[in-house]
Amino acid sequence: MFAIDIMKNIHLILLSFIISWGLLAFNLAGSPYPVFDEREYLEAARAFTAGAPTTNPEHPPTAKYFMALGIKVLGDNPWGWRIASTLFGALALSMMLAWVLELTGSKTASITAAAILAFNNFWFVMSRVAMLSIFSFTLSIVGLYCYTAGRNKNVTWLIAMSGAVLGLAISCRWNALVVLGIVGLLSLKSVKRIVYLAGSAVAAYFVSFLPLIIRQHDRIGSIIDMNVFMWHFHRHASGNPNYALPWYKWIFHTEPLGILDYLVANPVVTVAGLLALVIALYYKEYVPVAICIGSMALWASSLHPYQCYYYYLDAFSFLAPVIAVACFRLGQSKKLKFRPETAVVGLTLAGFVYRYGAMAGLPAYWDFTLFNYSALLK
Repeated sequence: MFAIDIMKNIHLILLSFIISWGLLAFNLAGSPYPVFDEREYLEAARAFTAGAPTTNPEHPPTAKYFMALGIKVLGDNPWGWRIASTLFGALALSMMLAWVLELTGSKTASITAAAILAFNNFWFVMSRVAMLSIFSFTLSIVGLYCYTAGRNKNVTWLIAMSGAVLGLAISCRWNALVVLGIVGLLSLKSVKRIVYLAGSAVAAYFVSFLPLIIRQHDRIGSIIDMNVFMWHFHRHASGNPNYALPWYKWIFHTEPLGILDYLVANPVVTVAGLLALVIALYYKEYVPVAICIGSMALWASSLHPYQCYYYYLDAFSFLAPVIAVACFRLGQSKKLKFRPETAVVGLTLAGFVYRYGAMAGLPAYWDFTLFNYSALLK
């Protein structure tokens, strides 16, 4: 049953992957040098390929494995650094489509979610840099798809797969614990699901450290030591005061910051997303709402006063399914005389194009953010 359902829509999923990867890969080497935290993670990827001790022990290793593979295949250059990020970014979009399709049964809603994600500046920027966020985000979506499909079809192995994939998401970046926690809450009525979900997540998380300790010729027990170190590091990390803003100001932030200074949220996604949260709650669409709010609450409740803007990738990106589901329910209710998804996707595209030149690293005369018409006429 599962394979048949996938095959019915495989052309749509593959097409979304190909188109989104093409969008992400264009001018990928526009920045010929590592930007911001790319330096930290690339050094760790290089250390892994050399069999040396990790230079980035404050984060789990899995995302850095993928970066190392890119360097191994394409060389130590911008394409090698970032190719894995683009592939995971494209996978995130195609699996977002598949997840919303499984969640709603509506192709319109699923395509809307994929389009809004594609024109979400966070997804575009973070899929083109060698950093950890896109890997944990993508695996979280894959885990959500597996869980939703497994629950809908009552297929136990899909629940176990969901746990394993979410365990790998956490092994890229700990903030994926939010998604695992919400999926766990959804499974509370079934002890069997909880066991499969939690057991496979824990197993996948710890197995993810094996390539690292083998490469470093370390002992198995060092996995515990590594995680204790990470906990203490993040518990006491102070952050950078140059990037400090109260968490609620990130939502409507419209000016670039010193780090990844071409990253600014698409305001259409922000405004439409906040409205959609209310609408989705009204129609009792709790799952996408809980994941979006949970991702934001993670940083809102943090004890650290200094948060980087790109930390909100998950929160802003999970607005895409919330908007899509809200539009789908409004369409079903016949309360509007127009298709809300058409308006939202069109305006989101306009907001994306407005920032595209800077985000894609194009020359100044393509920088629509400045409306540099004088440069265009030269």
